Amino acid sequence: MNHLTMTINDEQIQVKEYQGTRVVTLADIDRVHKRPPGTARKRFNFHKDRFIKGVDYFVLNTDIAQKEFNTIAPNGLTVVTESGYLMLVKSFNDVLAWEVQRSLVSNYFRKKESADLPTGENLLAMAVLEAQKLLEAKDQTIQHQEAQIKELAPKADYTDTILASKDLVNMTQIAKDYGMGAKTMNRLLKDLGIQTYNGNQWVLTYKYQNRGYAASATASYYHQDGTIGSRMHTKWTQKGRRFLYEFLKQRGILPVIEQAHLYKRAE
Repeated sequence: MNHLTMTINDEQIQVKEYQGTRVVTLADIDRVHKRPPGTARKRFNFHKDRFIKGVDYFVLNTDIAQKEFNTIAPNGLTVVTESGYLMLVKSFNDVLAWEVQRSLVSNYFRKKESADLPTGENLLAMAVLEAQKLLEAKDQTIQHQEAQIKELAPKADYTDTILASKDLVNMTQIAKDYGMGAKTMNRLLKDLGIQTYNGNQWVLTYKYQNRGYAASATASYYHQDGTIGSRMHTKWTQKGRRFLYEFLKQRGILPVIEQAHLYKRAE
């Protein structure tokens, strides 16, 4: 929107350009010619068949009128070019009309560089508007960044507080992160094709083997007769634990710590 103004016949009008062409509104014409409101509109409507749209005049919709000229025009806004203006005021034959025509054509339509620079209140208003735009843009940026931080915070919390450990972990520990028991989590991973039960031990399916996700550990136990036995157990590495986190998250299964964040955001 152009904030420059120009004084014609003691009337200050906003300098308007549309599609690179200097234009005026019908209301502007009434003001600078000291005619009753609606005079230019009546002349325009009466001779409308003589005007060429896109050459002598443009009709702007409500949104464009508001955006370009800060004008509220529920029914659209008609603006005329230099040729349209000269055609419109042909019947204005009083002395004042000739003076206004010369001033408007010479100083407004044909000398874009001669538009009055904004001063005083106009300059202050422009500065305030620009400052408001900058503040609004800054606020939007901050809000966007805060939203991103909130979105990433649950994942950061989980990875920082739980995945930071370097030790191998068993399924009981992982299942607890998700508010489940080990049996439930093992069945879930089996249903998802990650592991299978083989020889009294949960092992990774072929697709996920040899990726450093898990390792076998030997656990000792006592038989009823007092002898010592051993059993193989699968334990997960932190790489495997992170894999499970990403895999399950893609399917909407979140650790308890992230579920808590979601509930808080929903509230």
